[in-house]
Amino acid sequence: MVLSVLTGYAQQKDSFKLSGKIKNNDFDYMYLRYNKVSGGFVLDSVKIKNGAFQFSGQIPEPTVATIYGAVKSRNMDDPNLSTIFLEPTLMTISITAGDFKNAILSGSVSEDEQKALEMLKT
Repeated sequence: MVLSVLTGYAQQKDSFKLSGKIKNNDFDYMYLRYNKVSGGFVLDSVKIKNGAFQFSGQIPEPTVATIYGAVKSRNMDDPNLSTIFLEPTLMTISITAGDFKNAILSGSVSEDEQKALEMLKT
């Protein structure tokens, strides 16, 4: 019984939940892609409902992810695509369609550190 309690705790410790809001979208789905530690990748999709969406999954450590909507091109500069840092915790993101690069992600220390590094470059 103790083992099952500890196993349950470990699974929650490695889980993330990303709750988001999107404005000005003319598409119905959001997508999240990230690599698995064991190899391969996860590609998840969720339906946007009343401007809100939510992703959840398992990651053991901070992980680079791509979040996108209806992409207009096949390159990283697409206005409906952005790279973020997921962490095994609760996070929120605010996005405007056509301006994913300026998405605001809260709850990810790694994302905050990345933004601070980007500010040093300018």
